[in-house]
Amino acid sequence: MNDYQSELADNNNLQDQLNQIMFKSIGAHELNLPEPSATEIEFLVAYFWQCEYWSHYDLTIFGNTAYLLDPELRVQLLKEIIKLIEAQVAQGINTRDPIRIVINTIFDFFHSENYQRADNLVQIIAPIIPDNDVFEKLYLLAAKIILVNHDQLLFAYKVPRPEELLKLIELTDSQGLLKIVNQEFKDQGIA
Repeated sequence: MNDYQSELADNNNLQDQLNQIMFKSIGAHELNLPEPSATEIEFLVAYFWQCEYWSHYDLTIFGNTAYLLDPELRVQLLKEIIKLIEAQVAQGINTRDPIRIVINTIFDFFHSENYQRADNLVQIIAPIIPDNDVFEKLYLLAAKIILVNHDQLLFAYKVPRPEELLKLIELTDSQGLLKIVNQEFKDQGIA
């Protein structure tokens, strides 16, 4: 990694700079390595704001670095991504990657006990997820269960019991989602 960083230090290639920040972010998140510097995060934010169209590459960079950003800034940028999702849904284009970024952010907000922000994103994204995106619909349903479990008066979604959702996920043969949702339920103290 150090050799790669040294090689990129004098490199002005935008994609190489973005990749370096993303790799640092992943290393910090997964391996407890140092996070990108404040200057690198500012560079990243400036890049995101100039995105007129969020390409797969841009979404990948955002999805792997968003946790570094201030929650309010994340929501503002996600609103731009949601505009992309709405346009792609209208055109029949696959929207799974950007939808998953929004849903992953909902779960990140749970981990920081920011339930109201999570709920705001649930309300925005729920109506635009295409019916055939079963994984995403089930993942979002898990988010609603977590919200209701947190505060039934504040979050009044009609949801199945957690064990019913887990059985449904099992029926869809989505072992990856089953593992994710099981862990999220455990993290939130849901039996």
